This record gives sequence, C-alpha cells and structure tokens, in this order.
Amino acid sequence: MDIGKLLPIHIYILIIVATGFMVHVLLMPSLLNSAGRDAWLSVLVSLFTLLIIITLITLMVRKLNGKDLATFLKDQYPAPVAWTILTCFMIIFFAESLISLKFSVDWAKSNYASDAPEIIIVIGFILICFYAAYRGSFVLGLIAVILFPIICSFGILVGVGNMKSKNYDLLFPMFEEGFAPMFEGVLYTNSGFLEMIYILFLLSYTKKKLTFKGMFLSGFVIFILILGPLSGSLAAFGIAESMKLNTPAYEQWRLLSLGRYITRLDFLSIFQWFSGLLVRVALFTILLNQLLPFKRKRISLVLIYILLFILVLLPMSHRTFIDLMHNVYFPFTFYFLSSSLLLLSILVWMKKGGDPHQKRQRRARTN
Repeated sequence: MDIGKLLPIHIYILIIVATGFMVHVLLMPSLLNSAGRDAWLSVLVSLFTLLIIITLITLMVRKLNGKDLATFLKDQYPAPVAWTILTCFMIIFFAESLISLKFSVDWAKSNYASDAPEIIIVIGFILICFYAAYRGSFVLGLIAVILFPIICSFGILVGVGNMKSKNYDLLFPMFEEGFAPMFEGVLYTNSGFLEMIYILFLLSYTKKKLTFKGMFLSGFVIFILILGPLSGSLAAFGIAESMKLNTPAYEQWRLLSLGRYITRLDFLSIFQWFSGLLVRVALFTILLNQLLPFKRKRISLVLIYILLFILVLLPMSHRTFIDLMHNVYFPFTFYFLSSSLLLLSILVWMKKGGDPHQKRQRRARTN
C-alpha cells in the first residue's frame, strides 16, 4: 500500500464515490419503503445530523494530527480495547463489500446479463475490484479522481434530460401519515451519512491535513447524491411506482432520450454503477487488509476476495436479500456507526495524542 502519497482531494473523492454508491444505489429502496412520499423530507432533516457528524469527525481529525484511527488506538489504549473496536470495523468493512457485490450481481442478472452464468459475473466483478485493491490506495485514489467527473456528468445528464418527464407536484402532500414515517427515514438516511466516519482510517494516506471545508463539501455532495435522484424518482414515477423499484435512481435512465432519435441511453448507467462499485469494494478491502494482523498483505488480500467470491455465490432470493438489508443491515449500520462516532469522539479527546515512544524519549532526556 502506498502511504502518504495522496492529496486531500483524493481522500474526499474516495469517500464521496464509496458512500455515494451506498446512498445512490443500496439505500434508496429502503428509504422509500420506510418513509414513503416523505422520504425527501427525511433527507432534508438529516442535513442537520450530517453537519453534526462532519463537525465531530473534523474535531477528531484535528486531534489525531495526521495519525489514522487504527494507529492511534493501538498506541494510546490497551490491546484488548483497540482490537475490539478494530475487529468490529473489520467486520463492517467486509459486510459493506459483500452487500455491494451481492446487490450488483443481482442487478446485472436482472437487467442486462440474464443469460450469463452468475459465476462469470461474480468472477468479473471480483477480478476488477481485486486488481484495484492490489494496486494500492494511491492508484485507487487516481482512479477515483478520473471517474468522479464522468460519474457526475452522467448524473447531471440524466437529471436535466428527464426534466420534461417529471412532475414535482408528486412530492406533495406532506405528512399524510404523520411524522413517524419521516423520522424512520431519517434512520436509514443517516446510516449512509455516517459512513463518513471511515475517513478516520485514511488519514495516514495523505501528508496534508483534512479541513472542515473539504469535509463539508464532501458531505454536501453526498447529500445531493441522495436528494437529487430520490426527488427525481418521486417526480418521474410517483410514490406507488417508486416503492416497487429496486433501483429507483437507475430506472430514470430508461426515460432519458436526446432528441428524436437518440434513446435507450441506460447503458451509461452500467459504467456509472461499476465505477461506484469498484471504488467502494476496493477501498473497503484495502482498509480491511490494513487492519488484519498479518504480515503478508498480498496473501491476506487474496483470501479476502476468495471469501467474498464464495459468499456472493451462496443461493439467496433477491427478495430475501432486500428484506435482510432493510430489516438488519441498515438499522445495524446506523446504530453501530452512530455509537462508534460518539465512543471514538470520547476516546480521542481523552488522550492528548502524539507518539508514545517520542514522549518516553522526551521524558528520558528531561530526567
């Protein structure tokens, strides 16, 4: 892994693309089914919690002073405490990768590769993500910076191009079933926003400090990545139809046409999807591999992808998988990451930071 070669812009874009895939693809069906027509209000309300999340993370970034969270915990706390926390995050990183791959394989099978054997699709996804992870954080950062403008331009294209098919009156009336659905949607929205905590594991990959401005802009882009497609889906399809769709953001590609003769541009959504999947899975497997207590990182990375390959191929109906995500995965992610944010804030602020070895050397010189 290439440490200390990335610029802050690379770190921001890695988080935007990885978390953007979560809120843009994985999260939206559950958000619509929990909050209904008020889902867009859940996103607006969650903007306040997003600001709190960004503020807490920024304060921890300043306190860590360039040291990543894993190194800080190992240096400042007893091994059982540090490894208990890090083991939980290792499980989360693996689960995030597995869920993303499984959802993508199901989408590929149902949309454009129904006749292809599932094992071939899985092998293709695994090999691409493995190669990016194998090349390291520096190469992945460059890939993300190259892909990000293309992903954004495609998003603007489908958003603006479909304006003629949208009726924003379909976002109303509000609160037909009271406030409860909206607040339930806030839980799901914040399970995506809380993924910004992963930036604490990337601090050693850059020599320059991350700023509140950069963090805020990253969070705002993620906010737009969920609000835009969500409100667009409601305006284009209505709430009844949107709740039936597994990928509301990508179904909008089927409506897009440029003029009279250029239609069926939904093939561009495949590139957009793969780009997000590549960055998300490669990033989380890099972080997982860095946390694993093995010296031979190349071998451990291979083992991670072999396990992912086996688990993705396990038979499970798409309906069961979606229910598992809605009822288990997203609620667990929200409660784990929110409690982790509060706990880590306390743990970081309890310590003054710095290298304990250097402190001992300074005490020895003073004595």
